[in-house]
Amino acid sequence: MNIPTSFSTSCLSLIVCLLAFTSCDLIPPTVPPTTEAGVLWNLKYGPKDRNRLDISLPADRDAATPVIILIHGGAWIIGDKLSMTQARERLANEGFAVVAMNYSYVSQPQTDYLDLMAEIDSVVSFLADSASVWTFDPENIGLAGISAGAHMSLLYAYGYDPDERVKAVGSIVGPVDLTDDFYHSGTFAQQEFLVYGGLVQLVDTSFAAYPAAYEDASPIFRLKDVPTQLFYGRTDHLVNYQQAFRMDSVLTEEGIDHEFHFFEDAGHNLVNMYPDSVYSELTSWFTSYLMN
Repeated sequence: MNIPTSFSTSCLSLIVCLLAFTSCDLIPPTVPPTTEAGVLWNLKYGPKDRNRLDISLPADRDAATPVIILIHGGAWIIGDKLSMTQARERLANEGFAVVAMNYSYVSQPQTDYLDLMAEIDSVVSFLADSASVWTFDPENIGLAGISAGAHMSLLYAYGYDPDERVKAVGSIVGPVDLTDDFYHSGTFAQQEFLVYGGLVQLVDTSFAAYPAAYEDASPIFRLKDVPTQLFYGRTDHLVNYQQAFRMDSVLTEEGIDHEFHFFEDAGHNLVNMYPDSVYSELTSWFTSYLMN
């Protein structure tokens, strides 16, 4: 496309920034009145480049309005909060304040699962600091994600939420057992080398060198009494469906309230195949635990 010479460099930069919502410090729009819905875009919650979030604020909110944090997938090395737009909008339409967050990729220096847990904690703190202005309850949080984001959601809810603000958690095709032979037989590394690379960078060591680190990073070994909703498919080539059944089993053994939704004909793209079913069930789940 030819850009007229009258366009200044600063104007062009602003256009790129508005399209990308990723690299520029945009001035957030005015917070809408509590009687009106609105979205605040690309707010910075921490010092790193990808420490950004979008938040949908529902109409008729008050100090008791719950918050849901959504975390995107992408093998911990790709992806963006904009992929959670449909989920964010659907949940906001049901009366929740809803955050979609970006997080640092583990392919970046000095970034592993502990750093990702700290970034979620920074989002929780950011919401606590903003609650009185934006009007919601920062002590009443739901957490959910897809794939890598689901893994992060479960791990934070079970092991890294010291103030116990997360009252319910949801996992859509999230890996729960990083020690699973499925990931370490060699075949997976060859066929899914990008995902396997993300897994190794997430834990910051090889499984052969330090298997205990993979256990520490696995939600199934860090259980806590947080109501949990699970969505998995039998034909998933990235998360062995047997992990889902093991997770269901241990949650049952521990007496942790949970729901297990299993789709025989779906794989890792489960949410794309059944968005209405998934988001309807997720909405009902969070309504039960955050609004009652």
